[in-house]
Amino acid sequence: MSVSDGSTPLTAITGGTSGIGLAIAHRLLQRGHRLAILGLEDVFMDDARRQFDADSVLLVSGDVAEPAASEELVGRATDRWGALSGLVACAAARATGAVPETAPEVWERTIAVNLSGVFYACRAALGTMVAAGGGSLVVIGSASGYGGEAHAAYATSKGALFSLAMSMALDHRGDRIRVNVVAPGTTRTPMNRGVRDPRAEAVIAARSSVTGDLNSADDVAAVVAFLLSDEARAISGAIVDVGYFHGEPFRRPDLGAGD
Repeated sequence: MSVSDGSTPLTAITGGTSGIGLAIAHRLLQRGHRLAILGLEDVFMDDARRQFDADSVLLVSGDVAEPAASEELVGRATDRWGALSGLVACAAARATGAVPETAPEVWERTIAVNLSGVFYACRAALGTMVAAGGGSLVVIGSASGYGGEAHAAYATSKGALFSLAMSMALDHRGDRIRVNVVAPGTTRTPMNRGVRDPRAEAVIAARSSVTGDLNSADDVAAVVAFLLSDEARAISGAIVDVGYFHGEPFRRPDLGAGD
């Protein structure tokens, strides 16, 4: 929590039923949080219903690209448990391709989920946090936000989050609301599975990762849990890169001619 009052922290997570969001959910449960999770009505939501105890986790089906979904998430969570102490905006849509290769509908959907969806979630959460006297927002960005080869829509959507988060951090510092971005490098998640040649993983890890391997979802979750906690109470307006060198654009791995 950002406001220490001894109560159980209540955190909302968008995109919390798979990948990084799911890892964050499990780590926060271990730390004693109650959770409100927004996800699409799909196989991942079905799995989440089997994994989570309804006494401590509220699951809400909805599309983060629709403002009403985040409003429902926050409204139901606060009606049930009281003030919201944290939000993790994690829902994302992946898109590859340079500008000529990116269809207008792909551009629009990527921006709607990755940028507008974060705006809607933060807007829904900020009202209750201001009223409660504080809170912590963590936005899941990407190393692609610094620029990404063949990632025109995705990189644009993630790069804009840096400015959005800084604006919120400045606007709400007087409200004791902290806003930070976690920007992972390439991470092994369901979203990335099947969209990249497996041989590329070794190239990306050797060239860009600070660990020598791709991130696990739990690598990212550990950083998010820290930023939500009172241990990070003096940190706001930061971009925390995970498994990637700060500011380095994402470049496609060259696997050789004919590959």
